[in-house]
Amino acid sequence: MKEELISCFDDFKEKIQDANHKLEAIQHGERMVDLFQDFAAQPESEVAVVCGELLNFYHQGTACRELSLQLLPVLIECYLFCRARGQSERSVAVGTLLLTIYNCELQSTGEMAKGDVVRLVPATFPSIYNREPSAIVANEGLTEKELARLNLEGGVQCQTGSFAPASSLVTGNRFIILTYLIKVYNDHMQRYSNASVESFCRMCHRLCRSGYEFPSLEIIKIKLDTGRKSQQCCSLLEDCTSGPRIGLSPYFLCECLNGVVHALYNRCYQVALVTLESIHLRAKYELYPEVLLITNATLNTMDVYRAAGMRMDSIVGQRTILSPDLQHQHRHNPNVITRASFRLRKLSMDLLGRTKMGVDGAEVQGTCGDLRRHRLTEGVIQTPSNGVAQDEVDDDDHRCEQTVSKVPVSTD
Repeated sequence: MKEELISCFDDFKEKIQDANHKLEAIQHGERMVDLFQDFAAQPESEVAVVCGELLNFYHQGTACRELSLQLLPVLIECYLFCRARGQSERSVAVGTLLLTIYNCELQSTGEMAKGDVVRLVPATFPSIYNREPSAIVANEGLTEKELARLNLEGGVQCQTGSFAPASSLVTGNRFIILTYLIKVYNDHMQRYSNASVESFCRMCHRLCRSGYEFPSLEIIKIKLDTGRKSQQCCSLLEDCTSGPRIGLSPYFLCECLNGVVHALYNRCYQVALVTLESIHLRAKYELYPEVLLITNATLNTMDVYRAAGMRMDSIVGQRTILSPDLQHQHRHNPNVITRASFRLRKLSMDLLGRTKMGVDGAEVQGTCGDLRRHRLTEGVIQTPSNGVAQDEVDDDDHRCEQTVSKVPVSTD
């Protein structure tokens, strides 16, 4: 693994000067994530060497830093599982790497960005946390007046942080440091490869289900019970009920949910659905109200909108979801010209036949029978052996006239 990782680092350094370095970063990110899948199973001496090489690569510019941050989920998972299994040397090496990245990220953000200010909207305003989703978007437009009212009335601002530099990774600050690293990962998730996002969902799933057996939710069964999708999720998310139980904190799971929701409505919705279920079931077991507030709101929103036009087998983030109150308003204007109207007009003209000029110069509308008889006389000589009888032509004329009377004809 060491030689392959060093080779990957060297290839990336050579190609980063190219104009297409973003594409190269995605490809190398997938390659590095694949290399680190069996990172915890490597010998202890090689784990320490790989951590040193990765830290050296992390300090070599912005592009190398972003590429190294894609491995944070794999490193966090390896660190927590090694601690739970008593593998001290592996956990110390990976923990030192995570602690160094944490301090470097704090130093790069500056003094002003060490803490985040979050505005909490009061319960009097509509939100998915205190009102049914179908009642939020019904006839509620975001105007300048409403936006100013939202900013002036109510609301409480709370600050998270600031995060202080740490000299060691101990029980008291372990999940504070890991939560901040997850936050750093979520801030750049839109630039990461699909393999890295799937590894993030896999980390959350394994940490929540390791050592536990939870029943699946009904909405997750419905959305994934389509054969191929279920097999794909099973291949990505392995069964980990026999592993050690790992203690988690509610604020760590809340930060993980930010990344899971991003993956749910973007690229990895199958794996994100199962991960959301795992976090929800673990929060129910541990009685974490903060986590349950987010997971219940997300699941209820999916359940309400599922009855409002979202197909059961559709991708969650790539389909327009309508509220039940807005379904009757979202109808096409009958006067709008669409492809279907063009086909209808063409079909109606074929049924009516071609116009022809009379003796006095006026247009005479031909019938379907005239058009059919004209084609028969031009191409085929009607005989008893050709399968076309006169009574069949008359029956066709009668059916065509009935069809013409039912088809609306456009006059514009």
